Amino acid sequence: MQSRSGNQLPFTSINYGTCTLPEGRMVIKALLEGSIKGVGKVRKTPIFPCGIFQCMKGVNRKEGDPNYDLFLLALKSTSKRLYPNYANVDWSGNAGYDINDPKTYFSTMGKCKCSSYKTF
Repeated sequence: MQSRSGNQLPFTSINYGTCTLPEGRMVIKALLEGSIKGVGKVRKTPIFPCGIFQCMKGVNRKEGDPNYDLFLLALKSTSKRLYPNYANVDWSGNAGYDINDPKTYFSTMGKCKCSSYKTF
């Protein structure tokens, strides 16, 4: 999407995929469905905000995980729109994160400041 002046893209990103609360899942699903559908009359691929789907063991990586369906939806979006991008929360450089505190996860282009955000 373009800025209000129509000549510059706002460089923003949204890290999502780990919230298992019903409301959080609804937001993630809506973002992914919007990405798949496209923007405007000609259904352009929205490149901003840049979606980053955070993959996490026990949350969305395997069948039976609470957000596995959202991971599959993210893959569908990627196959059609090349977005979202993916981040591995479980990488060794992020060792020691607290699964109950998203402020301890790494994020791209910023840090989550949502104090009411929970995964379990």
